[in-house]
Amino acid sequence: MRQSVRRLPHVHGLRSEGELGPGARTRITTEAIIGDVTDSIRDPNTVLLRRRNRRGRLRYTGRLLGHELA
Repeated sequence: MRQSVRRLPHVHGLRSEGELGPGARTRITTEAIIGDVTDSIRDPNTVLLRRRNRRGRLRYTGRLLGHELA
């Protein structure tokens, strides 16, 4: 006896675990603007990142430490 499989409509950009396989990793990327730098531009210790919100204002998003910049 064959079971019927209910197929969902395709949603652009959405992936299911079955599509990628078990244990598969995905990466979500986005663009950011460098808002502030500690120490010097040539050899920064910390870089603070900002993104525009829905109103177009720059908001703090995250930071990168010196060892992550290399």
